[in-house]
Amino acid sequence: SQRARDTGYRVEGMTRERQLSTDPIRLQQILTNYLSNAAKYSFDGDTIVLKFTDSPKRGVFRLAVQDHGPGIRSEFQGRLFERFARDPSQKGNGRGTGLGLAIAQELAQLLGGQVGFHSKPGVLTEFYVDLPRSLLKPKKQAS
Repeated sequence: SQRARDTGYRVEGMTRERQLSTDPIRLQQILTNYLSNAAKYSFDGDTIVLKFTDSPKRGVFRLAVQDHGPGIRSEFQGRLFERFARDPSQKGNGRGTGLGLAIAQELAQLLGGQVGFHSKPGVLTEFYVDLPRSLLKPKKQAS
């Protein structure tokens, strides 16, 4: 089946009460990586959802991207955020280097947050970033 040809997008949970003060460029890079992966692995006609919610952790905001593609095999889940990690059983659309999720994780850490995911193969995959509600000074990258 052809992937992502007629993919739709929906945004949920965006309200005035859910405003986040953070580095917009780094946040955009994280979400771009998540949305790009969701589009690569979604099937024709699927809808990708960008959700704004409160994290289970107090004072933390969650931004999540959900898709209904093939999901992530349990054998590969432990390697997802490693550099150059690509599941050979999931060809996606053939593009990518396996760096997007590792970069997203590093950027989230610079913003004082963390990344994670949930996947039920064939049903739903959700990648999220949890960020503090107020901007922390970005941590300096190691040289």
